Amino acid sequence: MANEHGARTDGKASLAGAKVGRRLVSFRIAEEQYVALRKASAFKGARSVSDFARSSVLDGMESSTMTAGSLLCDLTTLTSRLKEIDAQLRTTRLLIARILGAGAAETEEAQDGAPLSEQEGRNR
Repeated sequence: MANEHGARTDGKASLAGAKVGRRLVSFRIAEEQYVALRKASAFKGARSVSDFARSSVLDGMESSTMTAGSLLCDLTTLTSRLKEIDAQLRTTRLLIARILGAGAAETEEAQDGAPLSEQEGRNR
């Protein structure tokens, strides 16, 4: 079974029967990278290193392409989680303040919105 780029989707990198393109893409790699590429190519059963590289690049492009819908969903989830974390941090801050003896001051400041020193000035 092949994807839209002619790459096989059944785990084999062979592109037998795939439409051969007219564009050439070339890049240099180190000798140890080439050896690793040859081994991976043989392991996957590709006809050649070129077929394996082509298939890998095109499959990688497909898997890394994000749709606007999935990005929006991810952002919505992230926003929701950040709100949850923010609420938990506020609760934790108040609990720590109470344990350290500043609970009443923190609560008054949080309710009034003014720093404690201003509140004391008003109470005099």
